[in-house]
Amino acid sequence: MAEKILGENAMRCRICGNENLNHCYAAREMMFGFRDEFEYFQCSECDCLQISDYPVDVAKYYGDSYYSYQAYYHKNSFVNELIRQILKLRDEYEVSNKGFIGKILSLKRPNPTLRLVSAELINKDISILEVGCGGGRFLHSLHKLGFCNLTGLDPYITHDLIVGDGFSIYKKELKNLSGKYDLIFFQHSLEHMPQQASVFNSISDLLSENGVCIIRIPICESFAWKHYGINWVGLDAPRHYYLHSTRSLGILAENAGFNVSKIIYDSTAMQFWGSEQYVRDIPLRDKRSLVEGGREFSRLQLAEFERKAEELNIARQGDQAAFFLTHAD
Repeated sequence: MAEKILGENAMRCRICGNENLNHCYAAREMMFGFRDEFEYFQCSECDCLQISDYPVDVAKYYGDSYYSYQAYYHKNSFVNELIRQILKLRDEYEVSNKGFIGKILSLKRPNPTLRLVSAELINKDISILEVGCGGGRFLHSLHKLGFCNLTGLDPYITHDLIVGDGFSIYKKELKNLSGKYDLIFFQHSLEHMPQQASVFNSISDLLSENGVCIIRIPICESFAWKHYGINWVGLDAPRHYYLHSTRSLGILAENAGFNVSKIIYDSTAMQFWGSEQYVRDIPLRDKRSLVEGGREFSRLQLAEFERKAEELNIARQGDQAAFFLTHAD
């Protein structure tokens, strides 16, 4: 792991303000294989791993094919309609835990995002906001299940989308949104946002009195970061500005008047196979990559990665987790 220790006043943590004995790293862009280097540092007090300087031309490192912005639409055809109905059965099971066919489908091809938030979906009238929704895949799933008060937000989409009655996606910043929401969801979007304290203050303004905010993010106090260092696939330089620890996320939450009521670790095998690819200098979007159908790992190896991921989640050492925030009393 390329590392050096920064002296006093060399780098100030944007989360807790600490300036002493922070560790500095040189990380490469490896999703698309640009291999440009970016400096990160990890705070010696709150453990937050953060980029030293925000990139001037960050758009270069997203591009049209970045997965967050792929629109969620299907062409009308008999086959696609059949697929939609099958997925609806699966998603209904994820939300309600009812339905034999949906259960079978969930076992074969689960929807972990819906399963994660299912306890908060108390009725179909609750107001739901997804921040950094891209094409809105999660919200589309809810809309098909009959949820009727859905809002998406992403400043990088090309234009506003009025998808249907009670379902809109807006091209705007979180600070420019108004209203109250019963469920606010960040699906791996917080780590891309530069002004973290400001984001939490906006959440405080927008979350209803008894509402819940769920923030799903990569976690730097994980086995994967400790083991792979700058080759950890979750680092994702330079797109991820902040890789939080439970402590640093807790500081932001407390300062904005929140309690962290629950943490669910939900890391996957990608923390292993993605990081192993980076060790071998294979970008995520390389033809040799598993993402592109490559055969770099055997089925046995992939099964072992899955097993290890499950063990790490139980041990609270997985490389991603969902934080549930509620207003403090």
